[in-house]
Order: sequence, then structure tokens, then C-alpha cells
Amino acid sequence: FFYEGNNTYDFYGFYVDDLPVKPIATTTGIYVPVTITGGEDLMVAKADPSVDGTVLSDYRYAYSAYAARRGVQPTLTFKHQLVQFRFQITSGSSFETTGDAEKNLYVTNLTLNARNSADLYVAGAPMGLQNISEERTNLALRSLVDGELVNLVPYELPDKDAVIAEGANVLGESLMVIPNEDLTAPFKGELTVTQFGQTHPVPFTLKSEDLLETTMKQFAPGYSYVVTIKLQGLE
Repeated sequence: FFYEGNNTYDFYGFYVDDLPVKPIATTTGIYVPVTITGGEDLMVAKADPSVDGTVLSDYRYAYSAYAARRGVQPTLTFKHQLVQFRFQITSGSSFETTGDAEKNLYVTNLTLNARNSADLYVAGAPMGLQNISEERTNLALRSLVDGELVNLVPYELPDKDAVIAEGANVLGESLMVIPNEDLTAPFKGELTVTQFGQTHPVPFTLKSEDLLETTMKQFAPGYSYVVTIKLQGLE
């Protein structure tokens, strides 16, 4: 149909990358239901006429053919919605140098208990993660092999006096999780350590007071945190 008069009509366009679920439209916005496994990185961006320094006399003309002819183009600054945790393992144990690998410790699994489902709003206000489910699940750390995330490659804990190359103590790729819901809620995690062919759970927690940056009160979206875990035998 044809638009009449001098009225202003708004059209909203959005693009969703490779999320498997189709977007859902509501009266207040458009969202995609997401369930993360710890390997995804969720980002959203929205053009802002005030940021782009529009020369237009009226913001209603922003991002239109009228605006484009005057050099006003949208700038998209993507913002991370998740927290990234990276893990490294150090040793506090000495092992017998008998050549028997079964005497050594292997880290074979790491999980974080976190919320993992929400609605990712890609248009409307507010954007980003909304309606976050309070249900929690164990998100498993994985390894990146030939560009694909696979089950964690076991890490053999060296003797505490062993000399290892820089970065050789990094465990897996990283875990991307939904931020903790308040300033004091910790993330609960668990290592699985194997010795003599038997597995042992090693629980740990990540609390906001563990942050080296004292001005931060919680694990915040868009930030990456390095977690160093020192193993004393099976402790």
C-alpha cells in the first residue's frame, strides 16, 4: 500500500546469525530463545543515532534513504552478553619417577554449575539477555581441536618441580556462562581427577571476592577471567 501525508513510519530490521531457533516477535521486541552449552559467545548490537553524530535536524530521519544521502550510516558496536572463564592448572604435588603413568594425576573433566537458558532480545528495549531461567545445569569445559569443540583433552599434572613451557598448563578452551544473578552468588564448579584408573571429584567455587580487581563486585558480561587452580594431590 502507499503511505499518505507527511507521517513518519518506522521499519525495524534485524539479522540473527547462526542461532538455530527462529526469532519470536512480541509487542515490545524480538527475541530468540537460547540454551547455551558453554561454547557459544552471544553478542548483540544496535545502531544509535546520537553515537553516529547525525547531522539531521530530526532523529526521526535517522537511518533512512534521506539520511544515507547525507552520509549518516549506522555503526554497530557488539557487546558480549556472557562471562568468559579460562582455566589453568598448577601442581603442588611430587610424583614418583617410576615411569608408571598411572601414578600421576590427570584432570579429565571440569564443569561449572550455572544458568544456561534465556531470551536473547535482538530488537526492542531492553536488548540482550532477558527472562533468564533460574534452573541450573553443569556446563562442561571442552577443548578446541581443528576448529571444533570436543570433549576435554585430559591434562597430565606435572611434578611441582617440573619446568613446563609458558601456557602449557592451560586447561581446555574456555567456558562462556550467563553472569551470576547478584553480587554474592558464587559459581560452583567441579574437577574430575583420575589416578590409578579411578576418578575423584574435586569441588570448587568462584566467588566475587576472589576477583583481583577490587572495584568489581561480580563476574561481569564482556569480561574474561583467568582461574588458576592448584592441585595438591587429590585436594
